[in-house]
Amino acid sequence: MQTLQTERLTIRPFTEDDAGFILELVNDADWLRFIGDKQVHSLDDARRYLRDGPLAMQARHGHSLCCVVRRGDGAALGMCGLIRRDTLDDVDLGFALLPAARGQGYARESAAAMLALPGATLAVGPTAPPATVIAWQEHLDHMRAMGPNLGTHVRDCVAMHGSMAGLLGPTG
Repeated sequence: MQTLQTERLTIRPFTEDDAGFILELVNDADWLRFIGDKQVHSLDDARRYLRDGPLAMQARHGHSLCCVVRRGDGAALGMCGLIRRDTLDDVDLGFALLPAARGQGYARESAAAMLALPGATLAVGPTAPPATVIAWQEHLDHMRAMGPNLGTHVRDCVAMHGSMAGLLGPTG
């Protein structure tokens, strides 16, 4: 996956050097509440998470979750990327930000950059459907508001991880 640049962000593939950041992100209270405990409690656990998660998916599919970095100061803010889930037919756009980075448009900016990638770069094939964006019930209003900027709308709701999630599809 190529490194992407937006006005304020660099979106780049993760490396094992990001273990300290991952340790912080995946233990954030909102991550634990909405995504779940990934059993990442040490730097070794974080490196394992990266190897078995984003790095393995990148090797298999040519895309995965990437590190979202603020260009101005190089601070890692979160993750965003196109991922494959066994429970979905479509590609999922996933993202998570540290608390201090929320509410500043970084999720929208990084999501728009990921969705603008050509299908060939994503290795999902020319006839694959556009990315499915999953929004947990608690965030559906936020995702509905963000949707028009991404060209999406809520197309369905499904049960995932014991909660309801909205599936957003392309507008039109």
